[in-house]
Amino acid sequence: MKKFIALVLAMVMALSLFAGCAKEEPTATTAAPAGDTTTAATTAAPEEGVEPIEDLILAKTYGLETFAIWNTEGANTRGILINLYEGLLDNDNKSQSIPAIAKSWGSEDGNVTWKFELRDDAKWVDVNGAEKAPVVAADFATGMEYMLNFHKNGGHNTPKLIEFVKGCKEYYEYTQSLEPAEAMALTAGEGSKFMEMVGIETPDEHTVIYTCLKPTPYFDSLAQTTSFYPIPQGMIDEIGVENLNGL
Repeated sequence: MKKFIALVLAMVMALSLFAGCAKEEPTATTAAPAGDTTTAATTAAPEEGVEPIEDLILAKTYGLETFAIWNTEGANTRGILINLYEGLLDNDNKSQSIPAIAKSWGSEDGNVTWKFELRDDAKWVDVNGAEKAPVVAADFATGMEYMLNFHKNGGHNTPKLIEFVKGCKEYYEYTQSLEPAEAMALTAGEGSKFMEMVGIETPDEHTVIYTCLKPTPYFDSLAQTTSFYPIPQGMIDEIGVENLNGL
């Protein structure tokens, strides 16, 4: 009798186990083609007369701190904003310099002085894509003045400028010595203290020249960085320098 009861209990337990492992009826899925290693996604049947979405682009905004790329050093924010701004140069998939706003560049004195010739079709646009102004050489001087002005930028993205471009260290320290209001009023206009002290020249609207502290054969790679990005004086005049970092 004991053996019979034990056998019955064992059969009941086995039946319970098999019942627990029973599979549910499969739901409708998109089948992956043969050889496709992607995971098939569960989908609902499309409504009649509604076209299915084939391309969906989602903006990555996680970690975005500001739209003022010149005032951030965060990798997450910069990783997003570099797709919204253009600098002098960019790089290809082999890390070679390629044109961006500058169409040509080079040095003729042993890599001390570097000249960049700008495109004439680069434009500043607003949030709606409406053209506001052409990108000109003076915008790169304005951007550098902003970067190096302690009371405007607080020292963000300044190391590459201070380490490689003539007069940048001295100008940065000069702005530190000023009262905030006095420093905020500075510009990179013709005859300004900035143009007098710093190794940047804008002889015409489409030429920017930098003078390095020493021969720098890799200056074109430095020119790809945020430190050398332009800022239009017209935007500063419109929104106010005190609001520039709050974009």
